[in-house]
Amino acid sequence: MGPPPNIFKIVFPMIRLPLSSSLSPRAPLLSPVSLGAPGDSRGAPGDSRGAPEGAPGGPLQSPQRRQRIPASITHALFSVSDVSAESLADAAAALCSKLNPSRALLLLQEGSSLRTLQLFMKARGYKVDQLLQTREWWKAPPLQPQDSGEQQQQQQQQQQQPQLLCASMQDVRGLHVAGVDLVLLLGRVKNVREYIYLAGEAKETAADKENVKDPPTYSNQLQQQQQQQQQQQQQQQHLQQEQQQHLQQQQLLLQQHYLQEQHPQQHHFQQLLQQQQQQQHLQQQHLQQQHLQQQHLQQQHLQHLQQQNLQQQHLQRLQQQNLQQQHLQHLQQQHLQQQQLLLQQQETVSPAAAWGETGGDPHLETVPLDSPSPQLLSLLLH
Repeated sequence: MGPPPNIFKIVFPMIRLPLSSSLSPRAPLLSPVSLGAPGDSRGAPGDSRGAPEGAPGGPLQSPQRRQRIPASITHALFSVSDVSAESLADAAAALCSKLNPSRALLLLQEGSSLRTLQLFMKARGYKVDQLLQTREWWKAPPLQPQDSGEQQQQQQQQQQQPQLLCASMQDVRGLHVAGVDLVLLLGRVKNVREYIYLAGEAKETAADKENVKDPPTYSNQLQQQQQQQQQQQQQQQHLQQEQQQHLQQQQLLLQQHYLQEQHPQQHHFQQLLQQQQQQQHLQQQHLQQQHLQQQHLQQQHLQHLQQQNLQQQHLQRLQQQNLQQQHLQHLQQQHLQQQQLLLQQQETVSPAAAWGETGGDPHLETVPLDSPSPQLLSLLLH
């Protein structure tokens, strides 16, 4: 099992300029490799292949100052005559025709005109769209169609012509476009770190810590392919099911038509049977509805009777309570009458008792009237 294929192919043009030009002495130099050779930039220290004459990185360059490019990036080095838009468009068209990408991203250095590049690429038979920046997100033309019919048409068009997007290197900070298989850096970048960042392999930076996103991995690409295959299989199964249902309906219609032509009486008899069955079914439904209505009415009548019984019981309880209250009142009145009689008896007996104390017969026994005799109490109660 070899290593997974690279997601991005980066092409870095080495621009050869005359010695009198203002070439930055700090600009890094990259070793030229063949197209499609991943991570083959680890040349020997001091290797100056592809370096312009008189520039740093020649035989006198120190090996310690040379920067390396990770092996995870597939890159290539080529030279152009000048930095004009026409020569860059020629180089981009040549690379697109040679590498044949399905979706490519063209990045221009600062000061270059995207509109001019579009015009030159259009003259060479390539349509280039610009990335549009909004307040929140970067928006690009859709890379994947939605409908199956449009998908097939666009796939056929993509086989003939790649889909190209262009942007400047400065405005592409934090940009992540899924599905891009080729990135062309048309111009010189500041350093190797900038080159790696634009290649899609850089991590977070201090300036754009929240906007930088990692490039898609090989596992994510496989998952997307599997999901697309599953969706296609589901669509095919759905189409097959629809075709089968359509065939079954056609067969039923043909059978009915054949029966009508060959056996008209039998077909008429079947229709009568179907009508009778429908009528019976309707009658059964009607009877069931009537039965349900009767049950509902009976339940309502029973509930009404129960409510009446409850009301009668409540009235009886109220009457009993009234009778009890009347009886208690009558008893209280009788008790008051008895007390009044006792008080009257005490008042009548008190003078005789006083006479016995002063000048009465001492042999006579005095009977206390405070406690009446049981006979008297019984008489009073009755």
